[in-house]
Amino acid sequence: MTIPVIKDSSKAVSSAAGVTLTCLKPTADINEDDFLILICGNDYDSTANQFSDSNKPSGWTFLGQEGNRTSDAHIGVYYKVASGSEGTVTVTTPRSEDWFMFYGIITGVDTATPINTSSFSFHGDTASHDIPSVTTTEDDCLILYGLSFNGADGYTYSVAGTGYSQEDQAQASGGSSGSSGCFGSRDLATAGASGIATVTCSVSDGAAFFQLAINAGAATPTLLPIMMNMNQFNGGIYETD
Repeated sequence: MTIPVIKDSSKAVSSAAGVTLTCLKPTADINEDDFLILICGNDYDSTANQFSDSNKPSGWTFLGQEGNRTSDAHIGVYYKVASGSEGTVTVTTPRSEDWFMFYGIITGVDTATPINTSSFSFHGDTASHDIPSVTTTEDDCLILYGLSFNGADGYTYSVAGTGYSQEDQAQASGGSSGSSGCFGSRDLATAGASGIATVTCSVSDGAAFFQLAINAGAATPTLLPIMMNMNQFNGGIYETD
């Protein structure tokens, strides 16, 4: 099998507090059986879930969310296996807040069981957030992490940890009253622990975050040519030396 690949992503940020946010599809074409993911974050300062199965976009699956008064920020993930006709996506939350969204296309995913494992968590005020490791049960997983920060002033971000790289970051509004976040990935060729992803922020504050593992799809068989000296016999074929 081959580790899944992030083909493209797009992002959206709110210009003012609101309960809906619309994100244009990434520039790359969305093909049938591509794996699509939405990573959403806002800075609501309560335990009430901001992202859930009840407010998922039509046709999408809710994976999980985290956020409370300690983090003063929420993060949530939705996903789907593409039909090939997908375009712009709008997500709704129960609370009017500043927020952001990433919209990713991933190829080479097991469409029957795309998610191997996931873990959502949070932390209070710090300028360096350790996103806990997950443990996979299959080889060749793509690991994703995401972080939602309490305030736009956490932007810009960087990541440390074996194999991790940042894919994108977003900033909604400005200052400590806004919202911001980032996401990134690493390849994990052998089943086991993904390792901690340590995200460094520009200031100290709370955050909610996750790691998840995406299963690889079965490899496409390679047909090798057979070199023979073939002769025709009675409408059939046989091999000769």
